[in-house]
Amino acid sequence: MNKRGEEIVEAVMVLPILILTILSLILLIVYYFSCLNTQVSLHKQLIQDAMYSKAIFEIENKTEETSSEIGGVVSMVMSKKLAGRIYRINEADLIRAGEMMQ
Repeated sequence: MNKRGEEIVEAVMVLPILILTILSLILLIVYYFSCLNTQVSLHKQLIQDAMYSKAIFEIENKTEETSSEIGGVVSMVMSKKLAGRIYRINEADLIRAGEMMQ
């Protein structure tokens, strides 16, 4: 029996599956990084909006969607809807309004 020939045949069968699995994992990591990046930018937008708000009290909701095509072993489109909420409270105007009511 030729052991070297058996090892080459096994490697030829296993290596493409291994490479496609690693590629799929890399693409999945890129997708989750994209989701995190979108969530951070949504959070920054909500904070900026709240800083320059003239409202005494307001709740703001924003949603964004991110999607990415994942290839490799299985090809599919993954998408995720991200939602953010911020409470805008202008403390100085709220205290003044409370003092005026008393």
